[in-house]
Amino acid sequence: MENMTPDNENTRINAPLLDSVNVWFEKIYEPTMYYMLGYGGRLDEKLLEKAVLLTIEADPYLSSRYLETEDEAFWEKMPKSSFKPYFTLQKYPKDISEIFENPPAPVDVRSAPQIRLDLYRDETGNRGDILIFALHHGFADAHGNISVASAVMNTYIRLAKDPGYVPKYKEWYPRDTKTIPERFTPEQREEAAKLTEISFEPNWSFVCGDVNRGKIFDYTGEYPRGGKRFSVRTISPENFRKIKAFGKRNGATINDLMVGAFLLSLLKSCGCVSDEKSPKCVLTAGDIRRYYGFDIDDNPMNMSVAFTVTAPCDENTPLKAILPKISQTVRMHKNSIMGLGFICGVEKIRESGLRALRDFYNSHMDEGLSKCTSNPVFSNIGILDTRSYDTVPGCGHCGKSGSDLKLEYALFMPVISHAPGFSVIVSTYGEQMTLISGYEDANTDRGRVEALLADMEERLIRESENP
Repeated sequence: MENMTPDNENTRINAPLLDSVNVWFEKIYEPTMYYMLGYGGRLDEKLLEKAVLLTIEADPYLSSRYLETEDEAFWEKMPKSSFKPYFTLQKYPKDISEIFENPPAPVDVRSAPQIRLDLYRDETGNRGDILIFALHHGFADAHGNISVASAVMNTYIRLAKDPGYVPKYKEWYPRDTKTIPERFTPEQREEAAKLTEISFEPNWSFVCGDVNRGKIFDYTGEYPRGGKRFSVRTISPENFRKIKAFGKRNGATINDLMVGAFLLSLLKSCGCVSDEKSPKCVLTAGDIRRYYGFDIDDNPMNMSVAFTVTAPCDENTPLKAILPKISQTVRMHKNSIMGLGFICGVEKIRESGLRALRDFYNSHMDEGLSKCTSNPVFSNIGILDTRSYDTVPGCGHCGKSGSDLKLEYALFMPVISHAPGFSVIVSTYGEQMTLISGYEDANTDRGRVEALLADMEERLIRESENP
C-alpha cells in the first residue's frame, strides 16, 4: 500500500504569513529547533527511517520547500529524489553536554523535506539511543515541531505491529491567518489593536544592557559570529515542587513565575532598572491555535505570536512584588482574542504585497542590529506530552527482539539567537523543569548566560522558601 498524492493536487501553495515572518527572522537567529528523546535501549533504525519518510509523505508541507519571489511566497511540493537526508546515524557523545556544545546541523527551509531525525547510537550497546528531531521555525512553531516528532514516533509504533501501515494523507490543510480579520467586527479589531502585541522599540539587550546609557554602535561591525551552543539548567523535582507551591500561594502560573524571574535576573545581569521613564520589556509568546480553530487536528504550523511584558523593578525587587503586574498582563492577552491586533496589523501591511511586509520587518531588525537593541525573549514550551511514546518497541539487537523500551528523558532545544538577541525557554518533562538558552559563543558570554539561569532558579527557590 502506498501513500499517494492525489492526482489533482496542486504542487505549490501560497505560504502563510507567519511562515514567511519566521523565515525572515533568520537574520536574528538560527531558526532550527530540536526535540530530544532519550530511550533506555536500541530502537529499530530501519523502522525509524521508514516512519520518518511515511510521516513526510503524509504531509504536503513536510515534503515541500519554501521559496519566495519578489512579492509572493510559496510551499512547493518536491519529489523524493530531491530530498536532503531526513535520517542520519550520528556518533554517540561521551556526555550529553557534547550535543549542547556542538548542536546538530540546521535544517534548510528552502530545501525539502522540513524534518530530519538524527539517531545517536552507542555502538557498545551500553547506553540507549538518543533521538533528535530537527525542524525549521519557518515550517512550524515549537508546538508544531513536537507534533511532527510525535507523529513519527506513533508511526514507528504502528509499523512494529503492522509493517504495511501507511498514515492517512493530510492534503494541503488550512494554516494561514489571511482570513482571520474577516471573522471579527470592526469594533473587535479596533479593541484588539489597543493591546500592543509586540514592541518594535526596545531600549536594551542582554549583550549591551541599557543602550541609552552609553554609545550606540553598529553591532554587526564590531562583534564576530559563530560558536553555536546551548546552556542548560535542570531544576530538580524537589525544587520544582517548591516553585509550583509558591505560585499557587500567590495565584500565579508557572509561566508568570518564570517570566518574572527572567526579567529580574536580566536586570541583575545587565545592571539595569525598569521604570516608567525607561521600562525594560521581555517578549513572551502565546499559542493562538484555539482562538481561531486551528487546534482540532493538531496539524503542524506557525500559530504563535509575541507580546511584551514589563514591570517597574530592579534586581532587588522581590518576585512576589511584581507577580500581580506580570499575571495581569499575561491574562489580559490570553483572555482577549489573542493575536488579533498583531494579525490585523501585519495583514494590513501585506495588502500592499509581501515585499512591503518584508521591508517592514527588515527595517526593524536592521535598526535593532545597528543599535544593539533587542528585547530578550522568554518562551514556556510547557509540559512535553510523551504519553503515546513513553514505551516503544526495541530492535532485535542484543537478544532483545520485541522488548519494549522506556523513554528516560525529553528536552526541547530552541532557536540559537544571534546577538544582540537573547532568549531562554523552559520545558517540563515529568517532575523536572529545564531552562535552556541557545546563543553564539563568539559574541555572547557563556559565563553570564549560565549565571543568569542559575540566578533565575535561586531567586525562585529563595522566595518559595520564605512565604
